[in-house]
Amino acid sequence: MKQLMKIQGRRSFANAAKKSFALMGMLLVFGLYSFAGINGAKERAENNFEKVFKNATNVSWNLSGDFLQASCYLDGKATHVFYDANGDYLCLTREIAYDELPVYAKKYISEKLEGFEPAETISFTSKDAGDSFYCSLVKDGKKKILKISNDASIGISVL
Repeated sequence: MKQLMKIQGRRSFANAAKKSFALMGMLLVFGLYSFAGINGAKERAENNFEKVFKNATNVSWNLSGDFLQASCYLDGKATHVFYDANGDYLCLTREIAYDELPVYAKKYISEKLEGFEPAETISFTSKDAGDSFYCSLVKDGKKKILKISNDASIGISVL
């Protein structure tokens, strides 16, 4: 009986080891596949970036979730260009001066948000949604973020 238990113990250990090695092999294959996919997307994104943004300086790349991000300077302005998991262009964000906001947005801020000071202003260009702007404003420790669309609509988030 002891002999039978020892044999069965060895078999279950051998089976468990085989299953573990098979699982590790599958994880390795999937990991390498994912890594190859990211590298392929990064190469495609870099090629797309170089074609469009020839004047970019100080370019660095990051993987952020499912997106590739190129951080750079264009015309002296901090810029971030995002690409999807296939390396295709998604959107661009760029720090801009408050004075670069559309006139209707500055008028709205001065009339409806008196006393709020601009903290940061960003232009946002998307292949799907077009151009818009974001402006964070601060007053007495309160922060509001405005989304300003080209159709003259303004949305406000309070933080």
